[in-house]
Amino acid sequence: NSNDNNNSSNNNKDNEKGYGYEIWIDIDRMAGDIMKSMADGVDQADVIISFLSQGYHDSPNCKREIVYASSQNKIIIFVLLDQNYIPNGWLKLFMGSALYIDGRTADKETICSQIIQQMKLLTTPTTTT
Repeated sequence: NSNDNNNSSNNNKDNEKGYGYEIWIDIDRMAGDIMKSMADGVDQADVIISFLSQGYHDSPNCKREIVYASSQNKIIIFVLLDQNYIPNGWLKLFMGSALYIDGRTADKETICSQIIQQMKLLTTPTTTT
């Protein structure tokens, strides 16, 4: 999930293929009723990965998505990417009880590796064709 961090999320798409996981990115699949699209995406997900920024924190829809994911007992992995962003408020509260990756000083390949490592520890990959 991403809000003003669309470039980071889009760039990560290249690294999401070939790991045995089906990837659903909200910025690619949101159409029509946004609330229903978000809920459907969360309901079908095994893991929620949120790329954090100030824009993400400020977005009511991003907050709704994480609150809903948490209420559905979904695994949430937060990824800090923005050098200037320090989570606070509601987002810091959620991060206190969830996995997170501090990617602010890591390269893209390292971040993707850390995400995949966490996902492998917590889930069984879906076979993709």
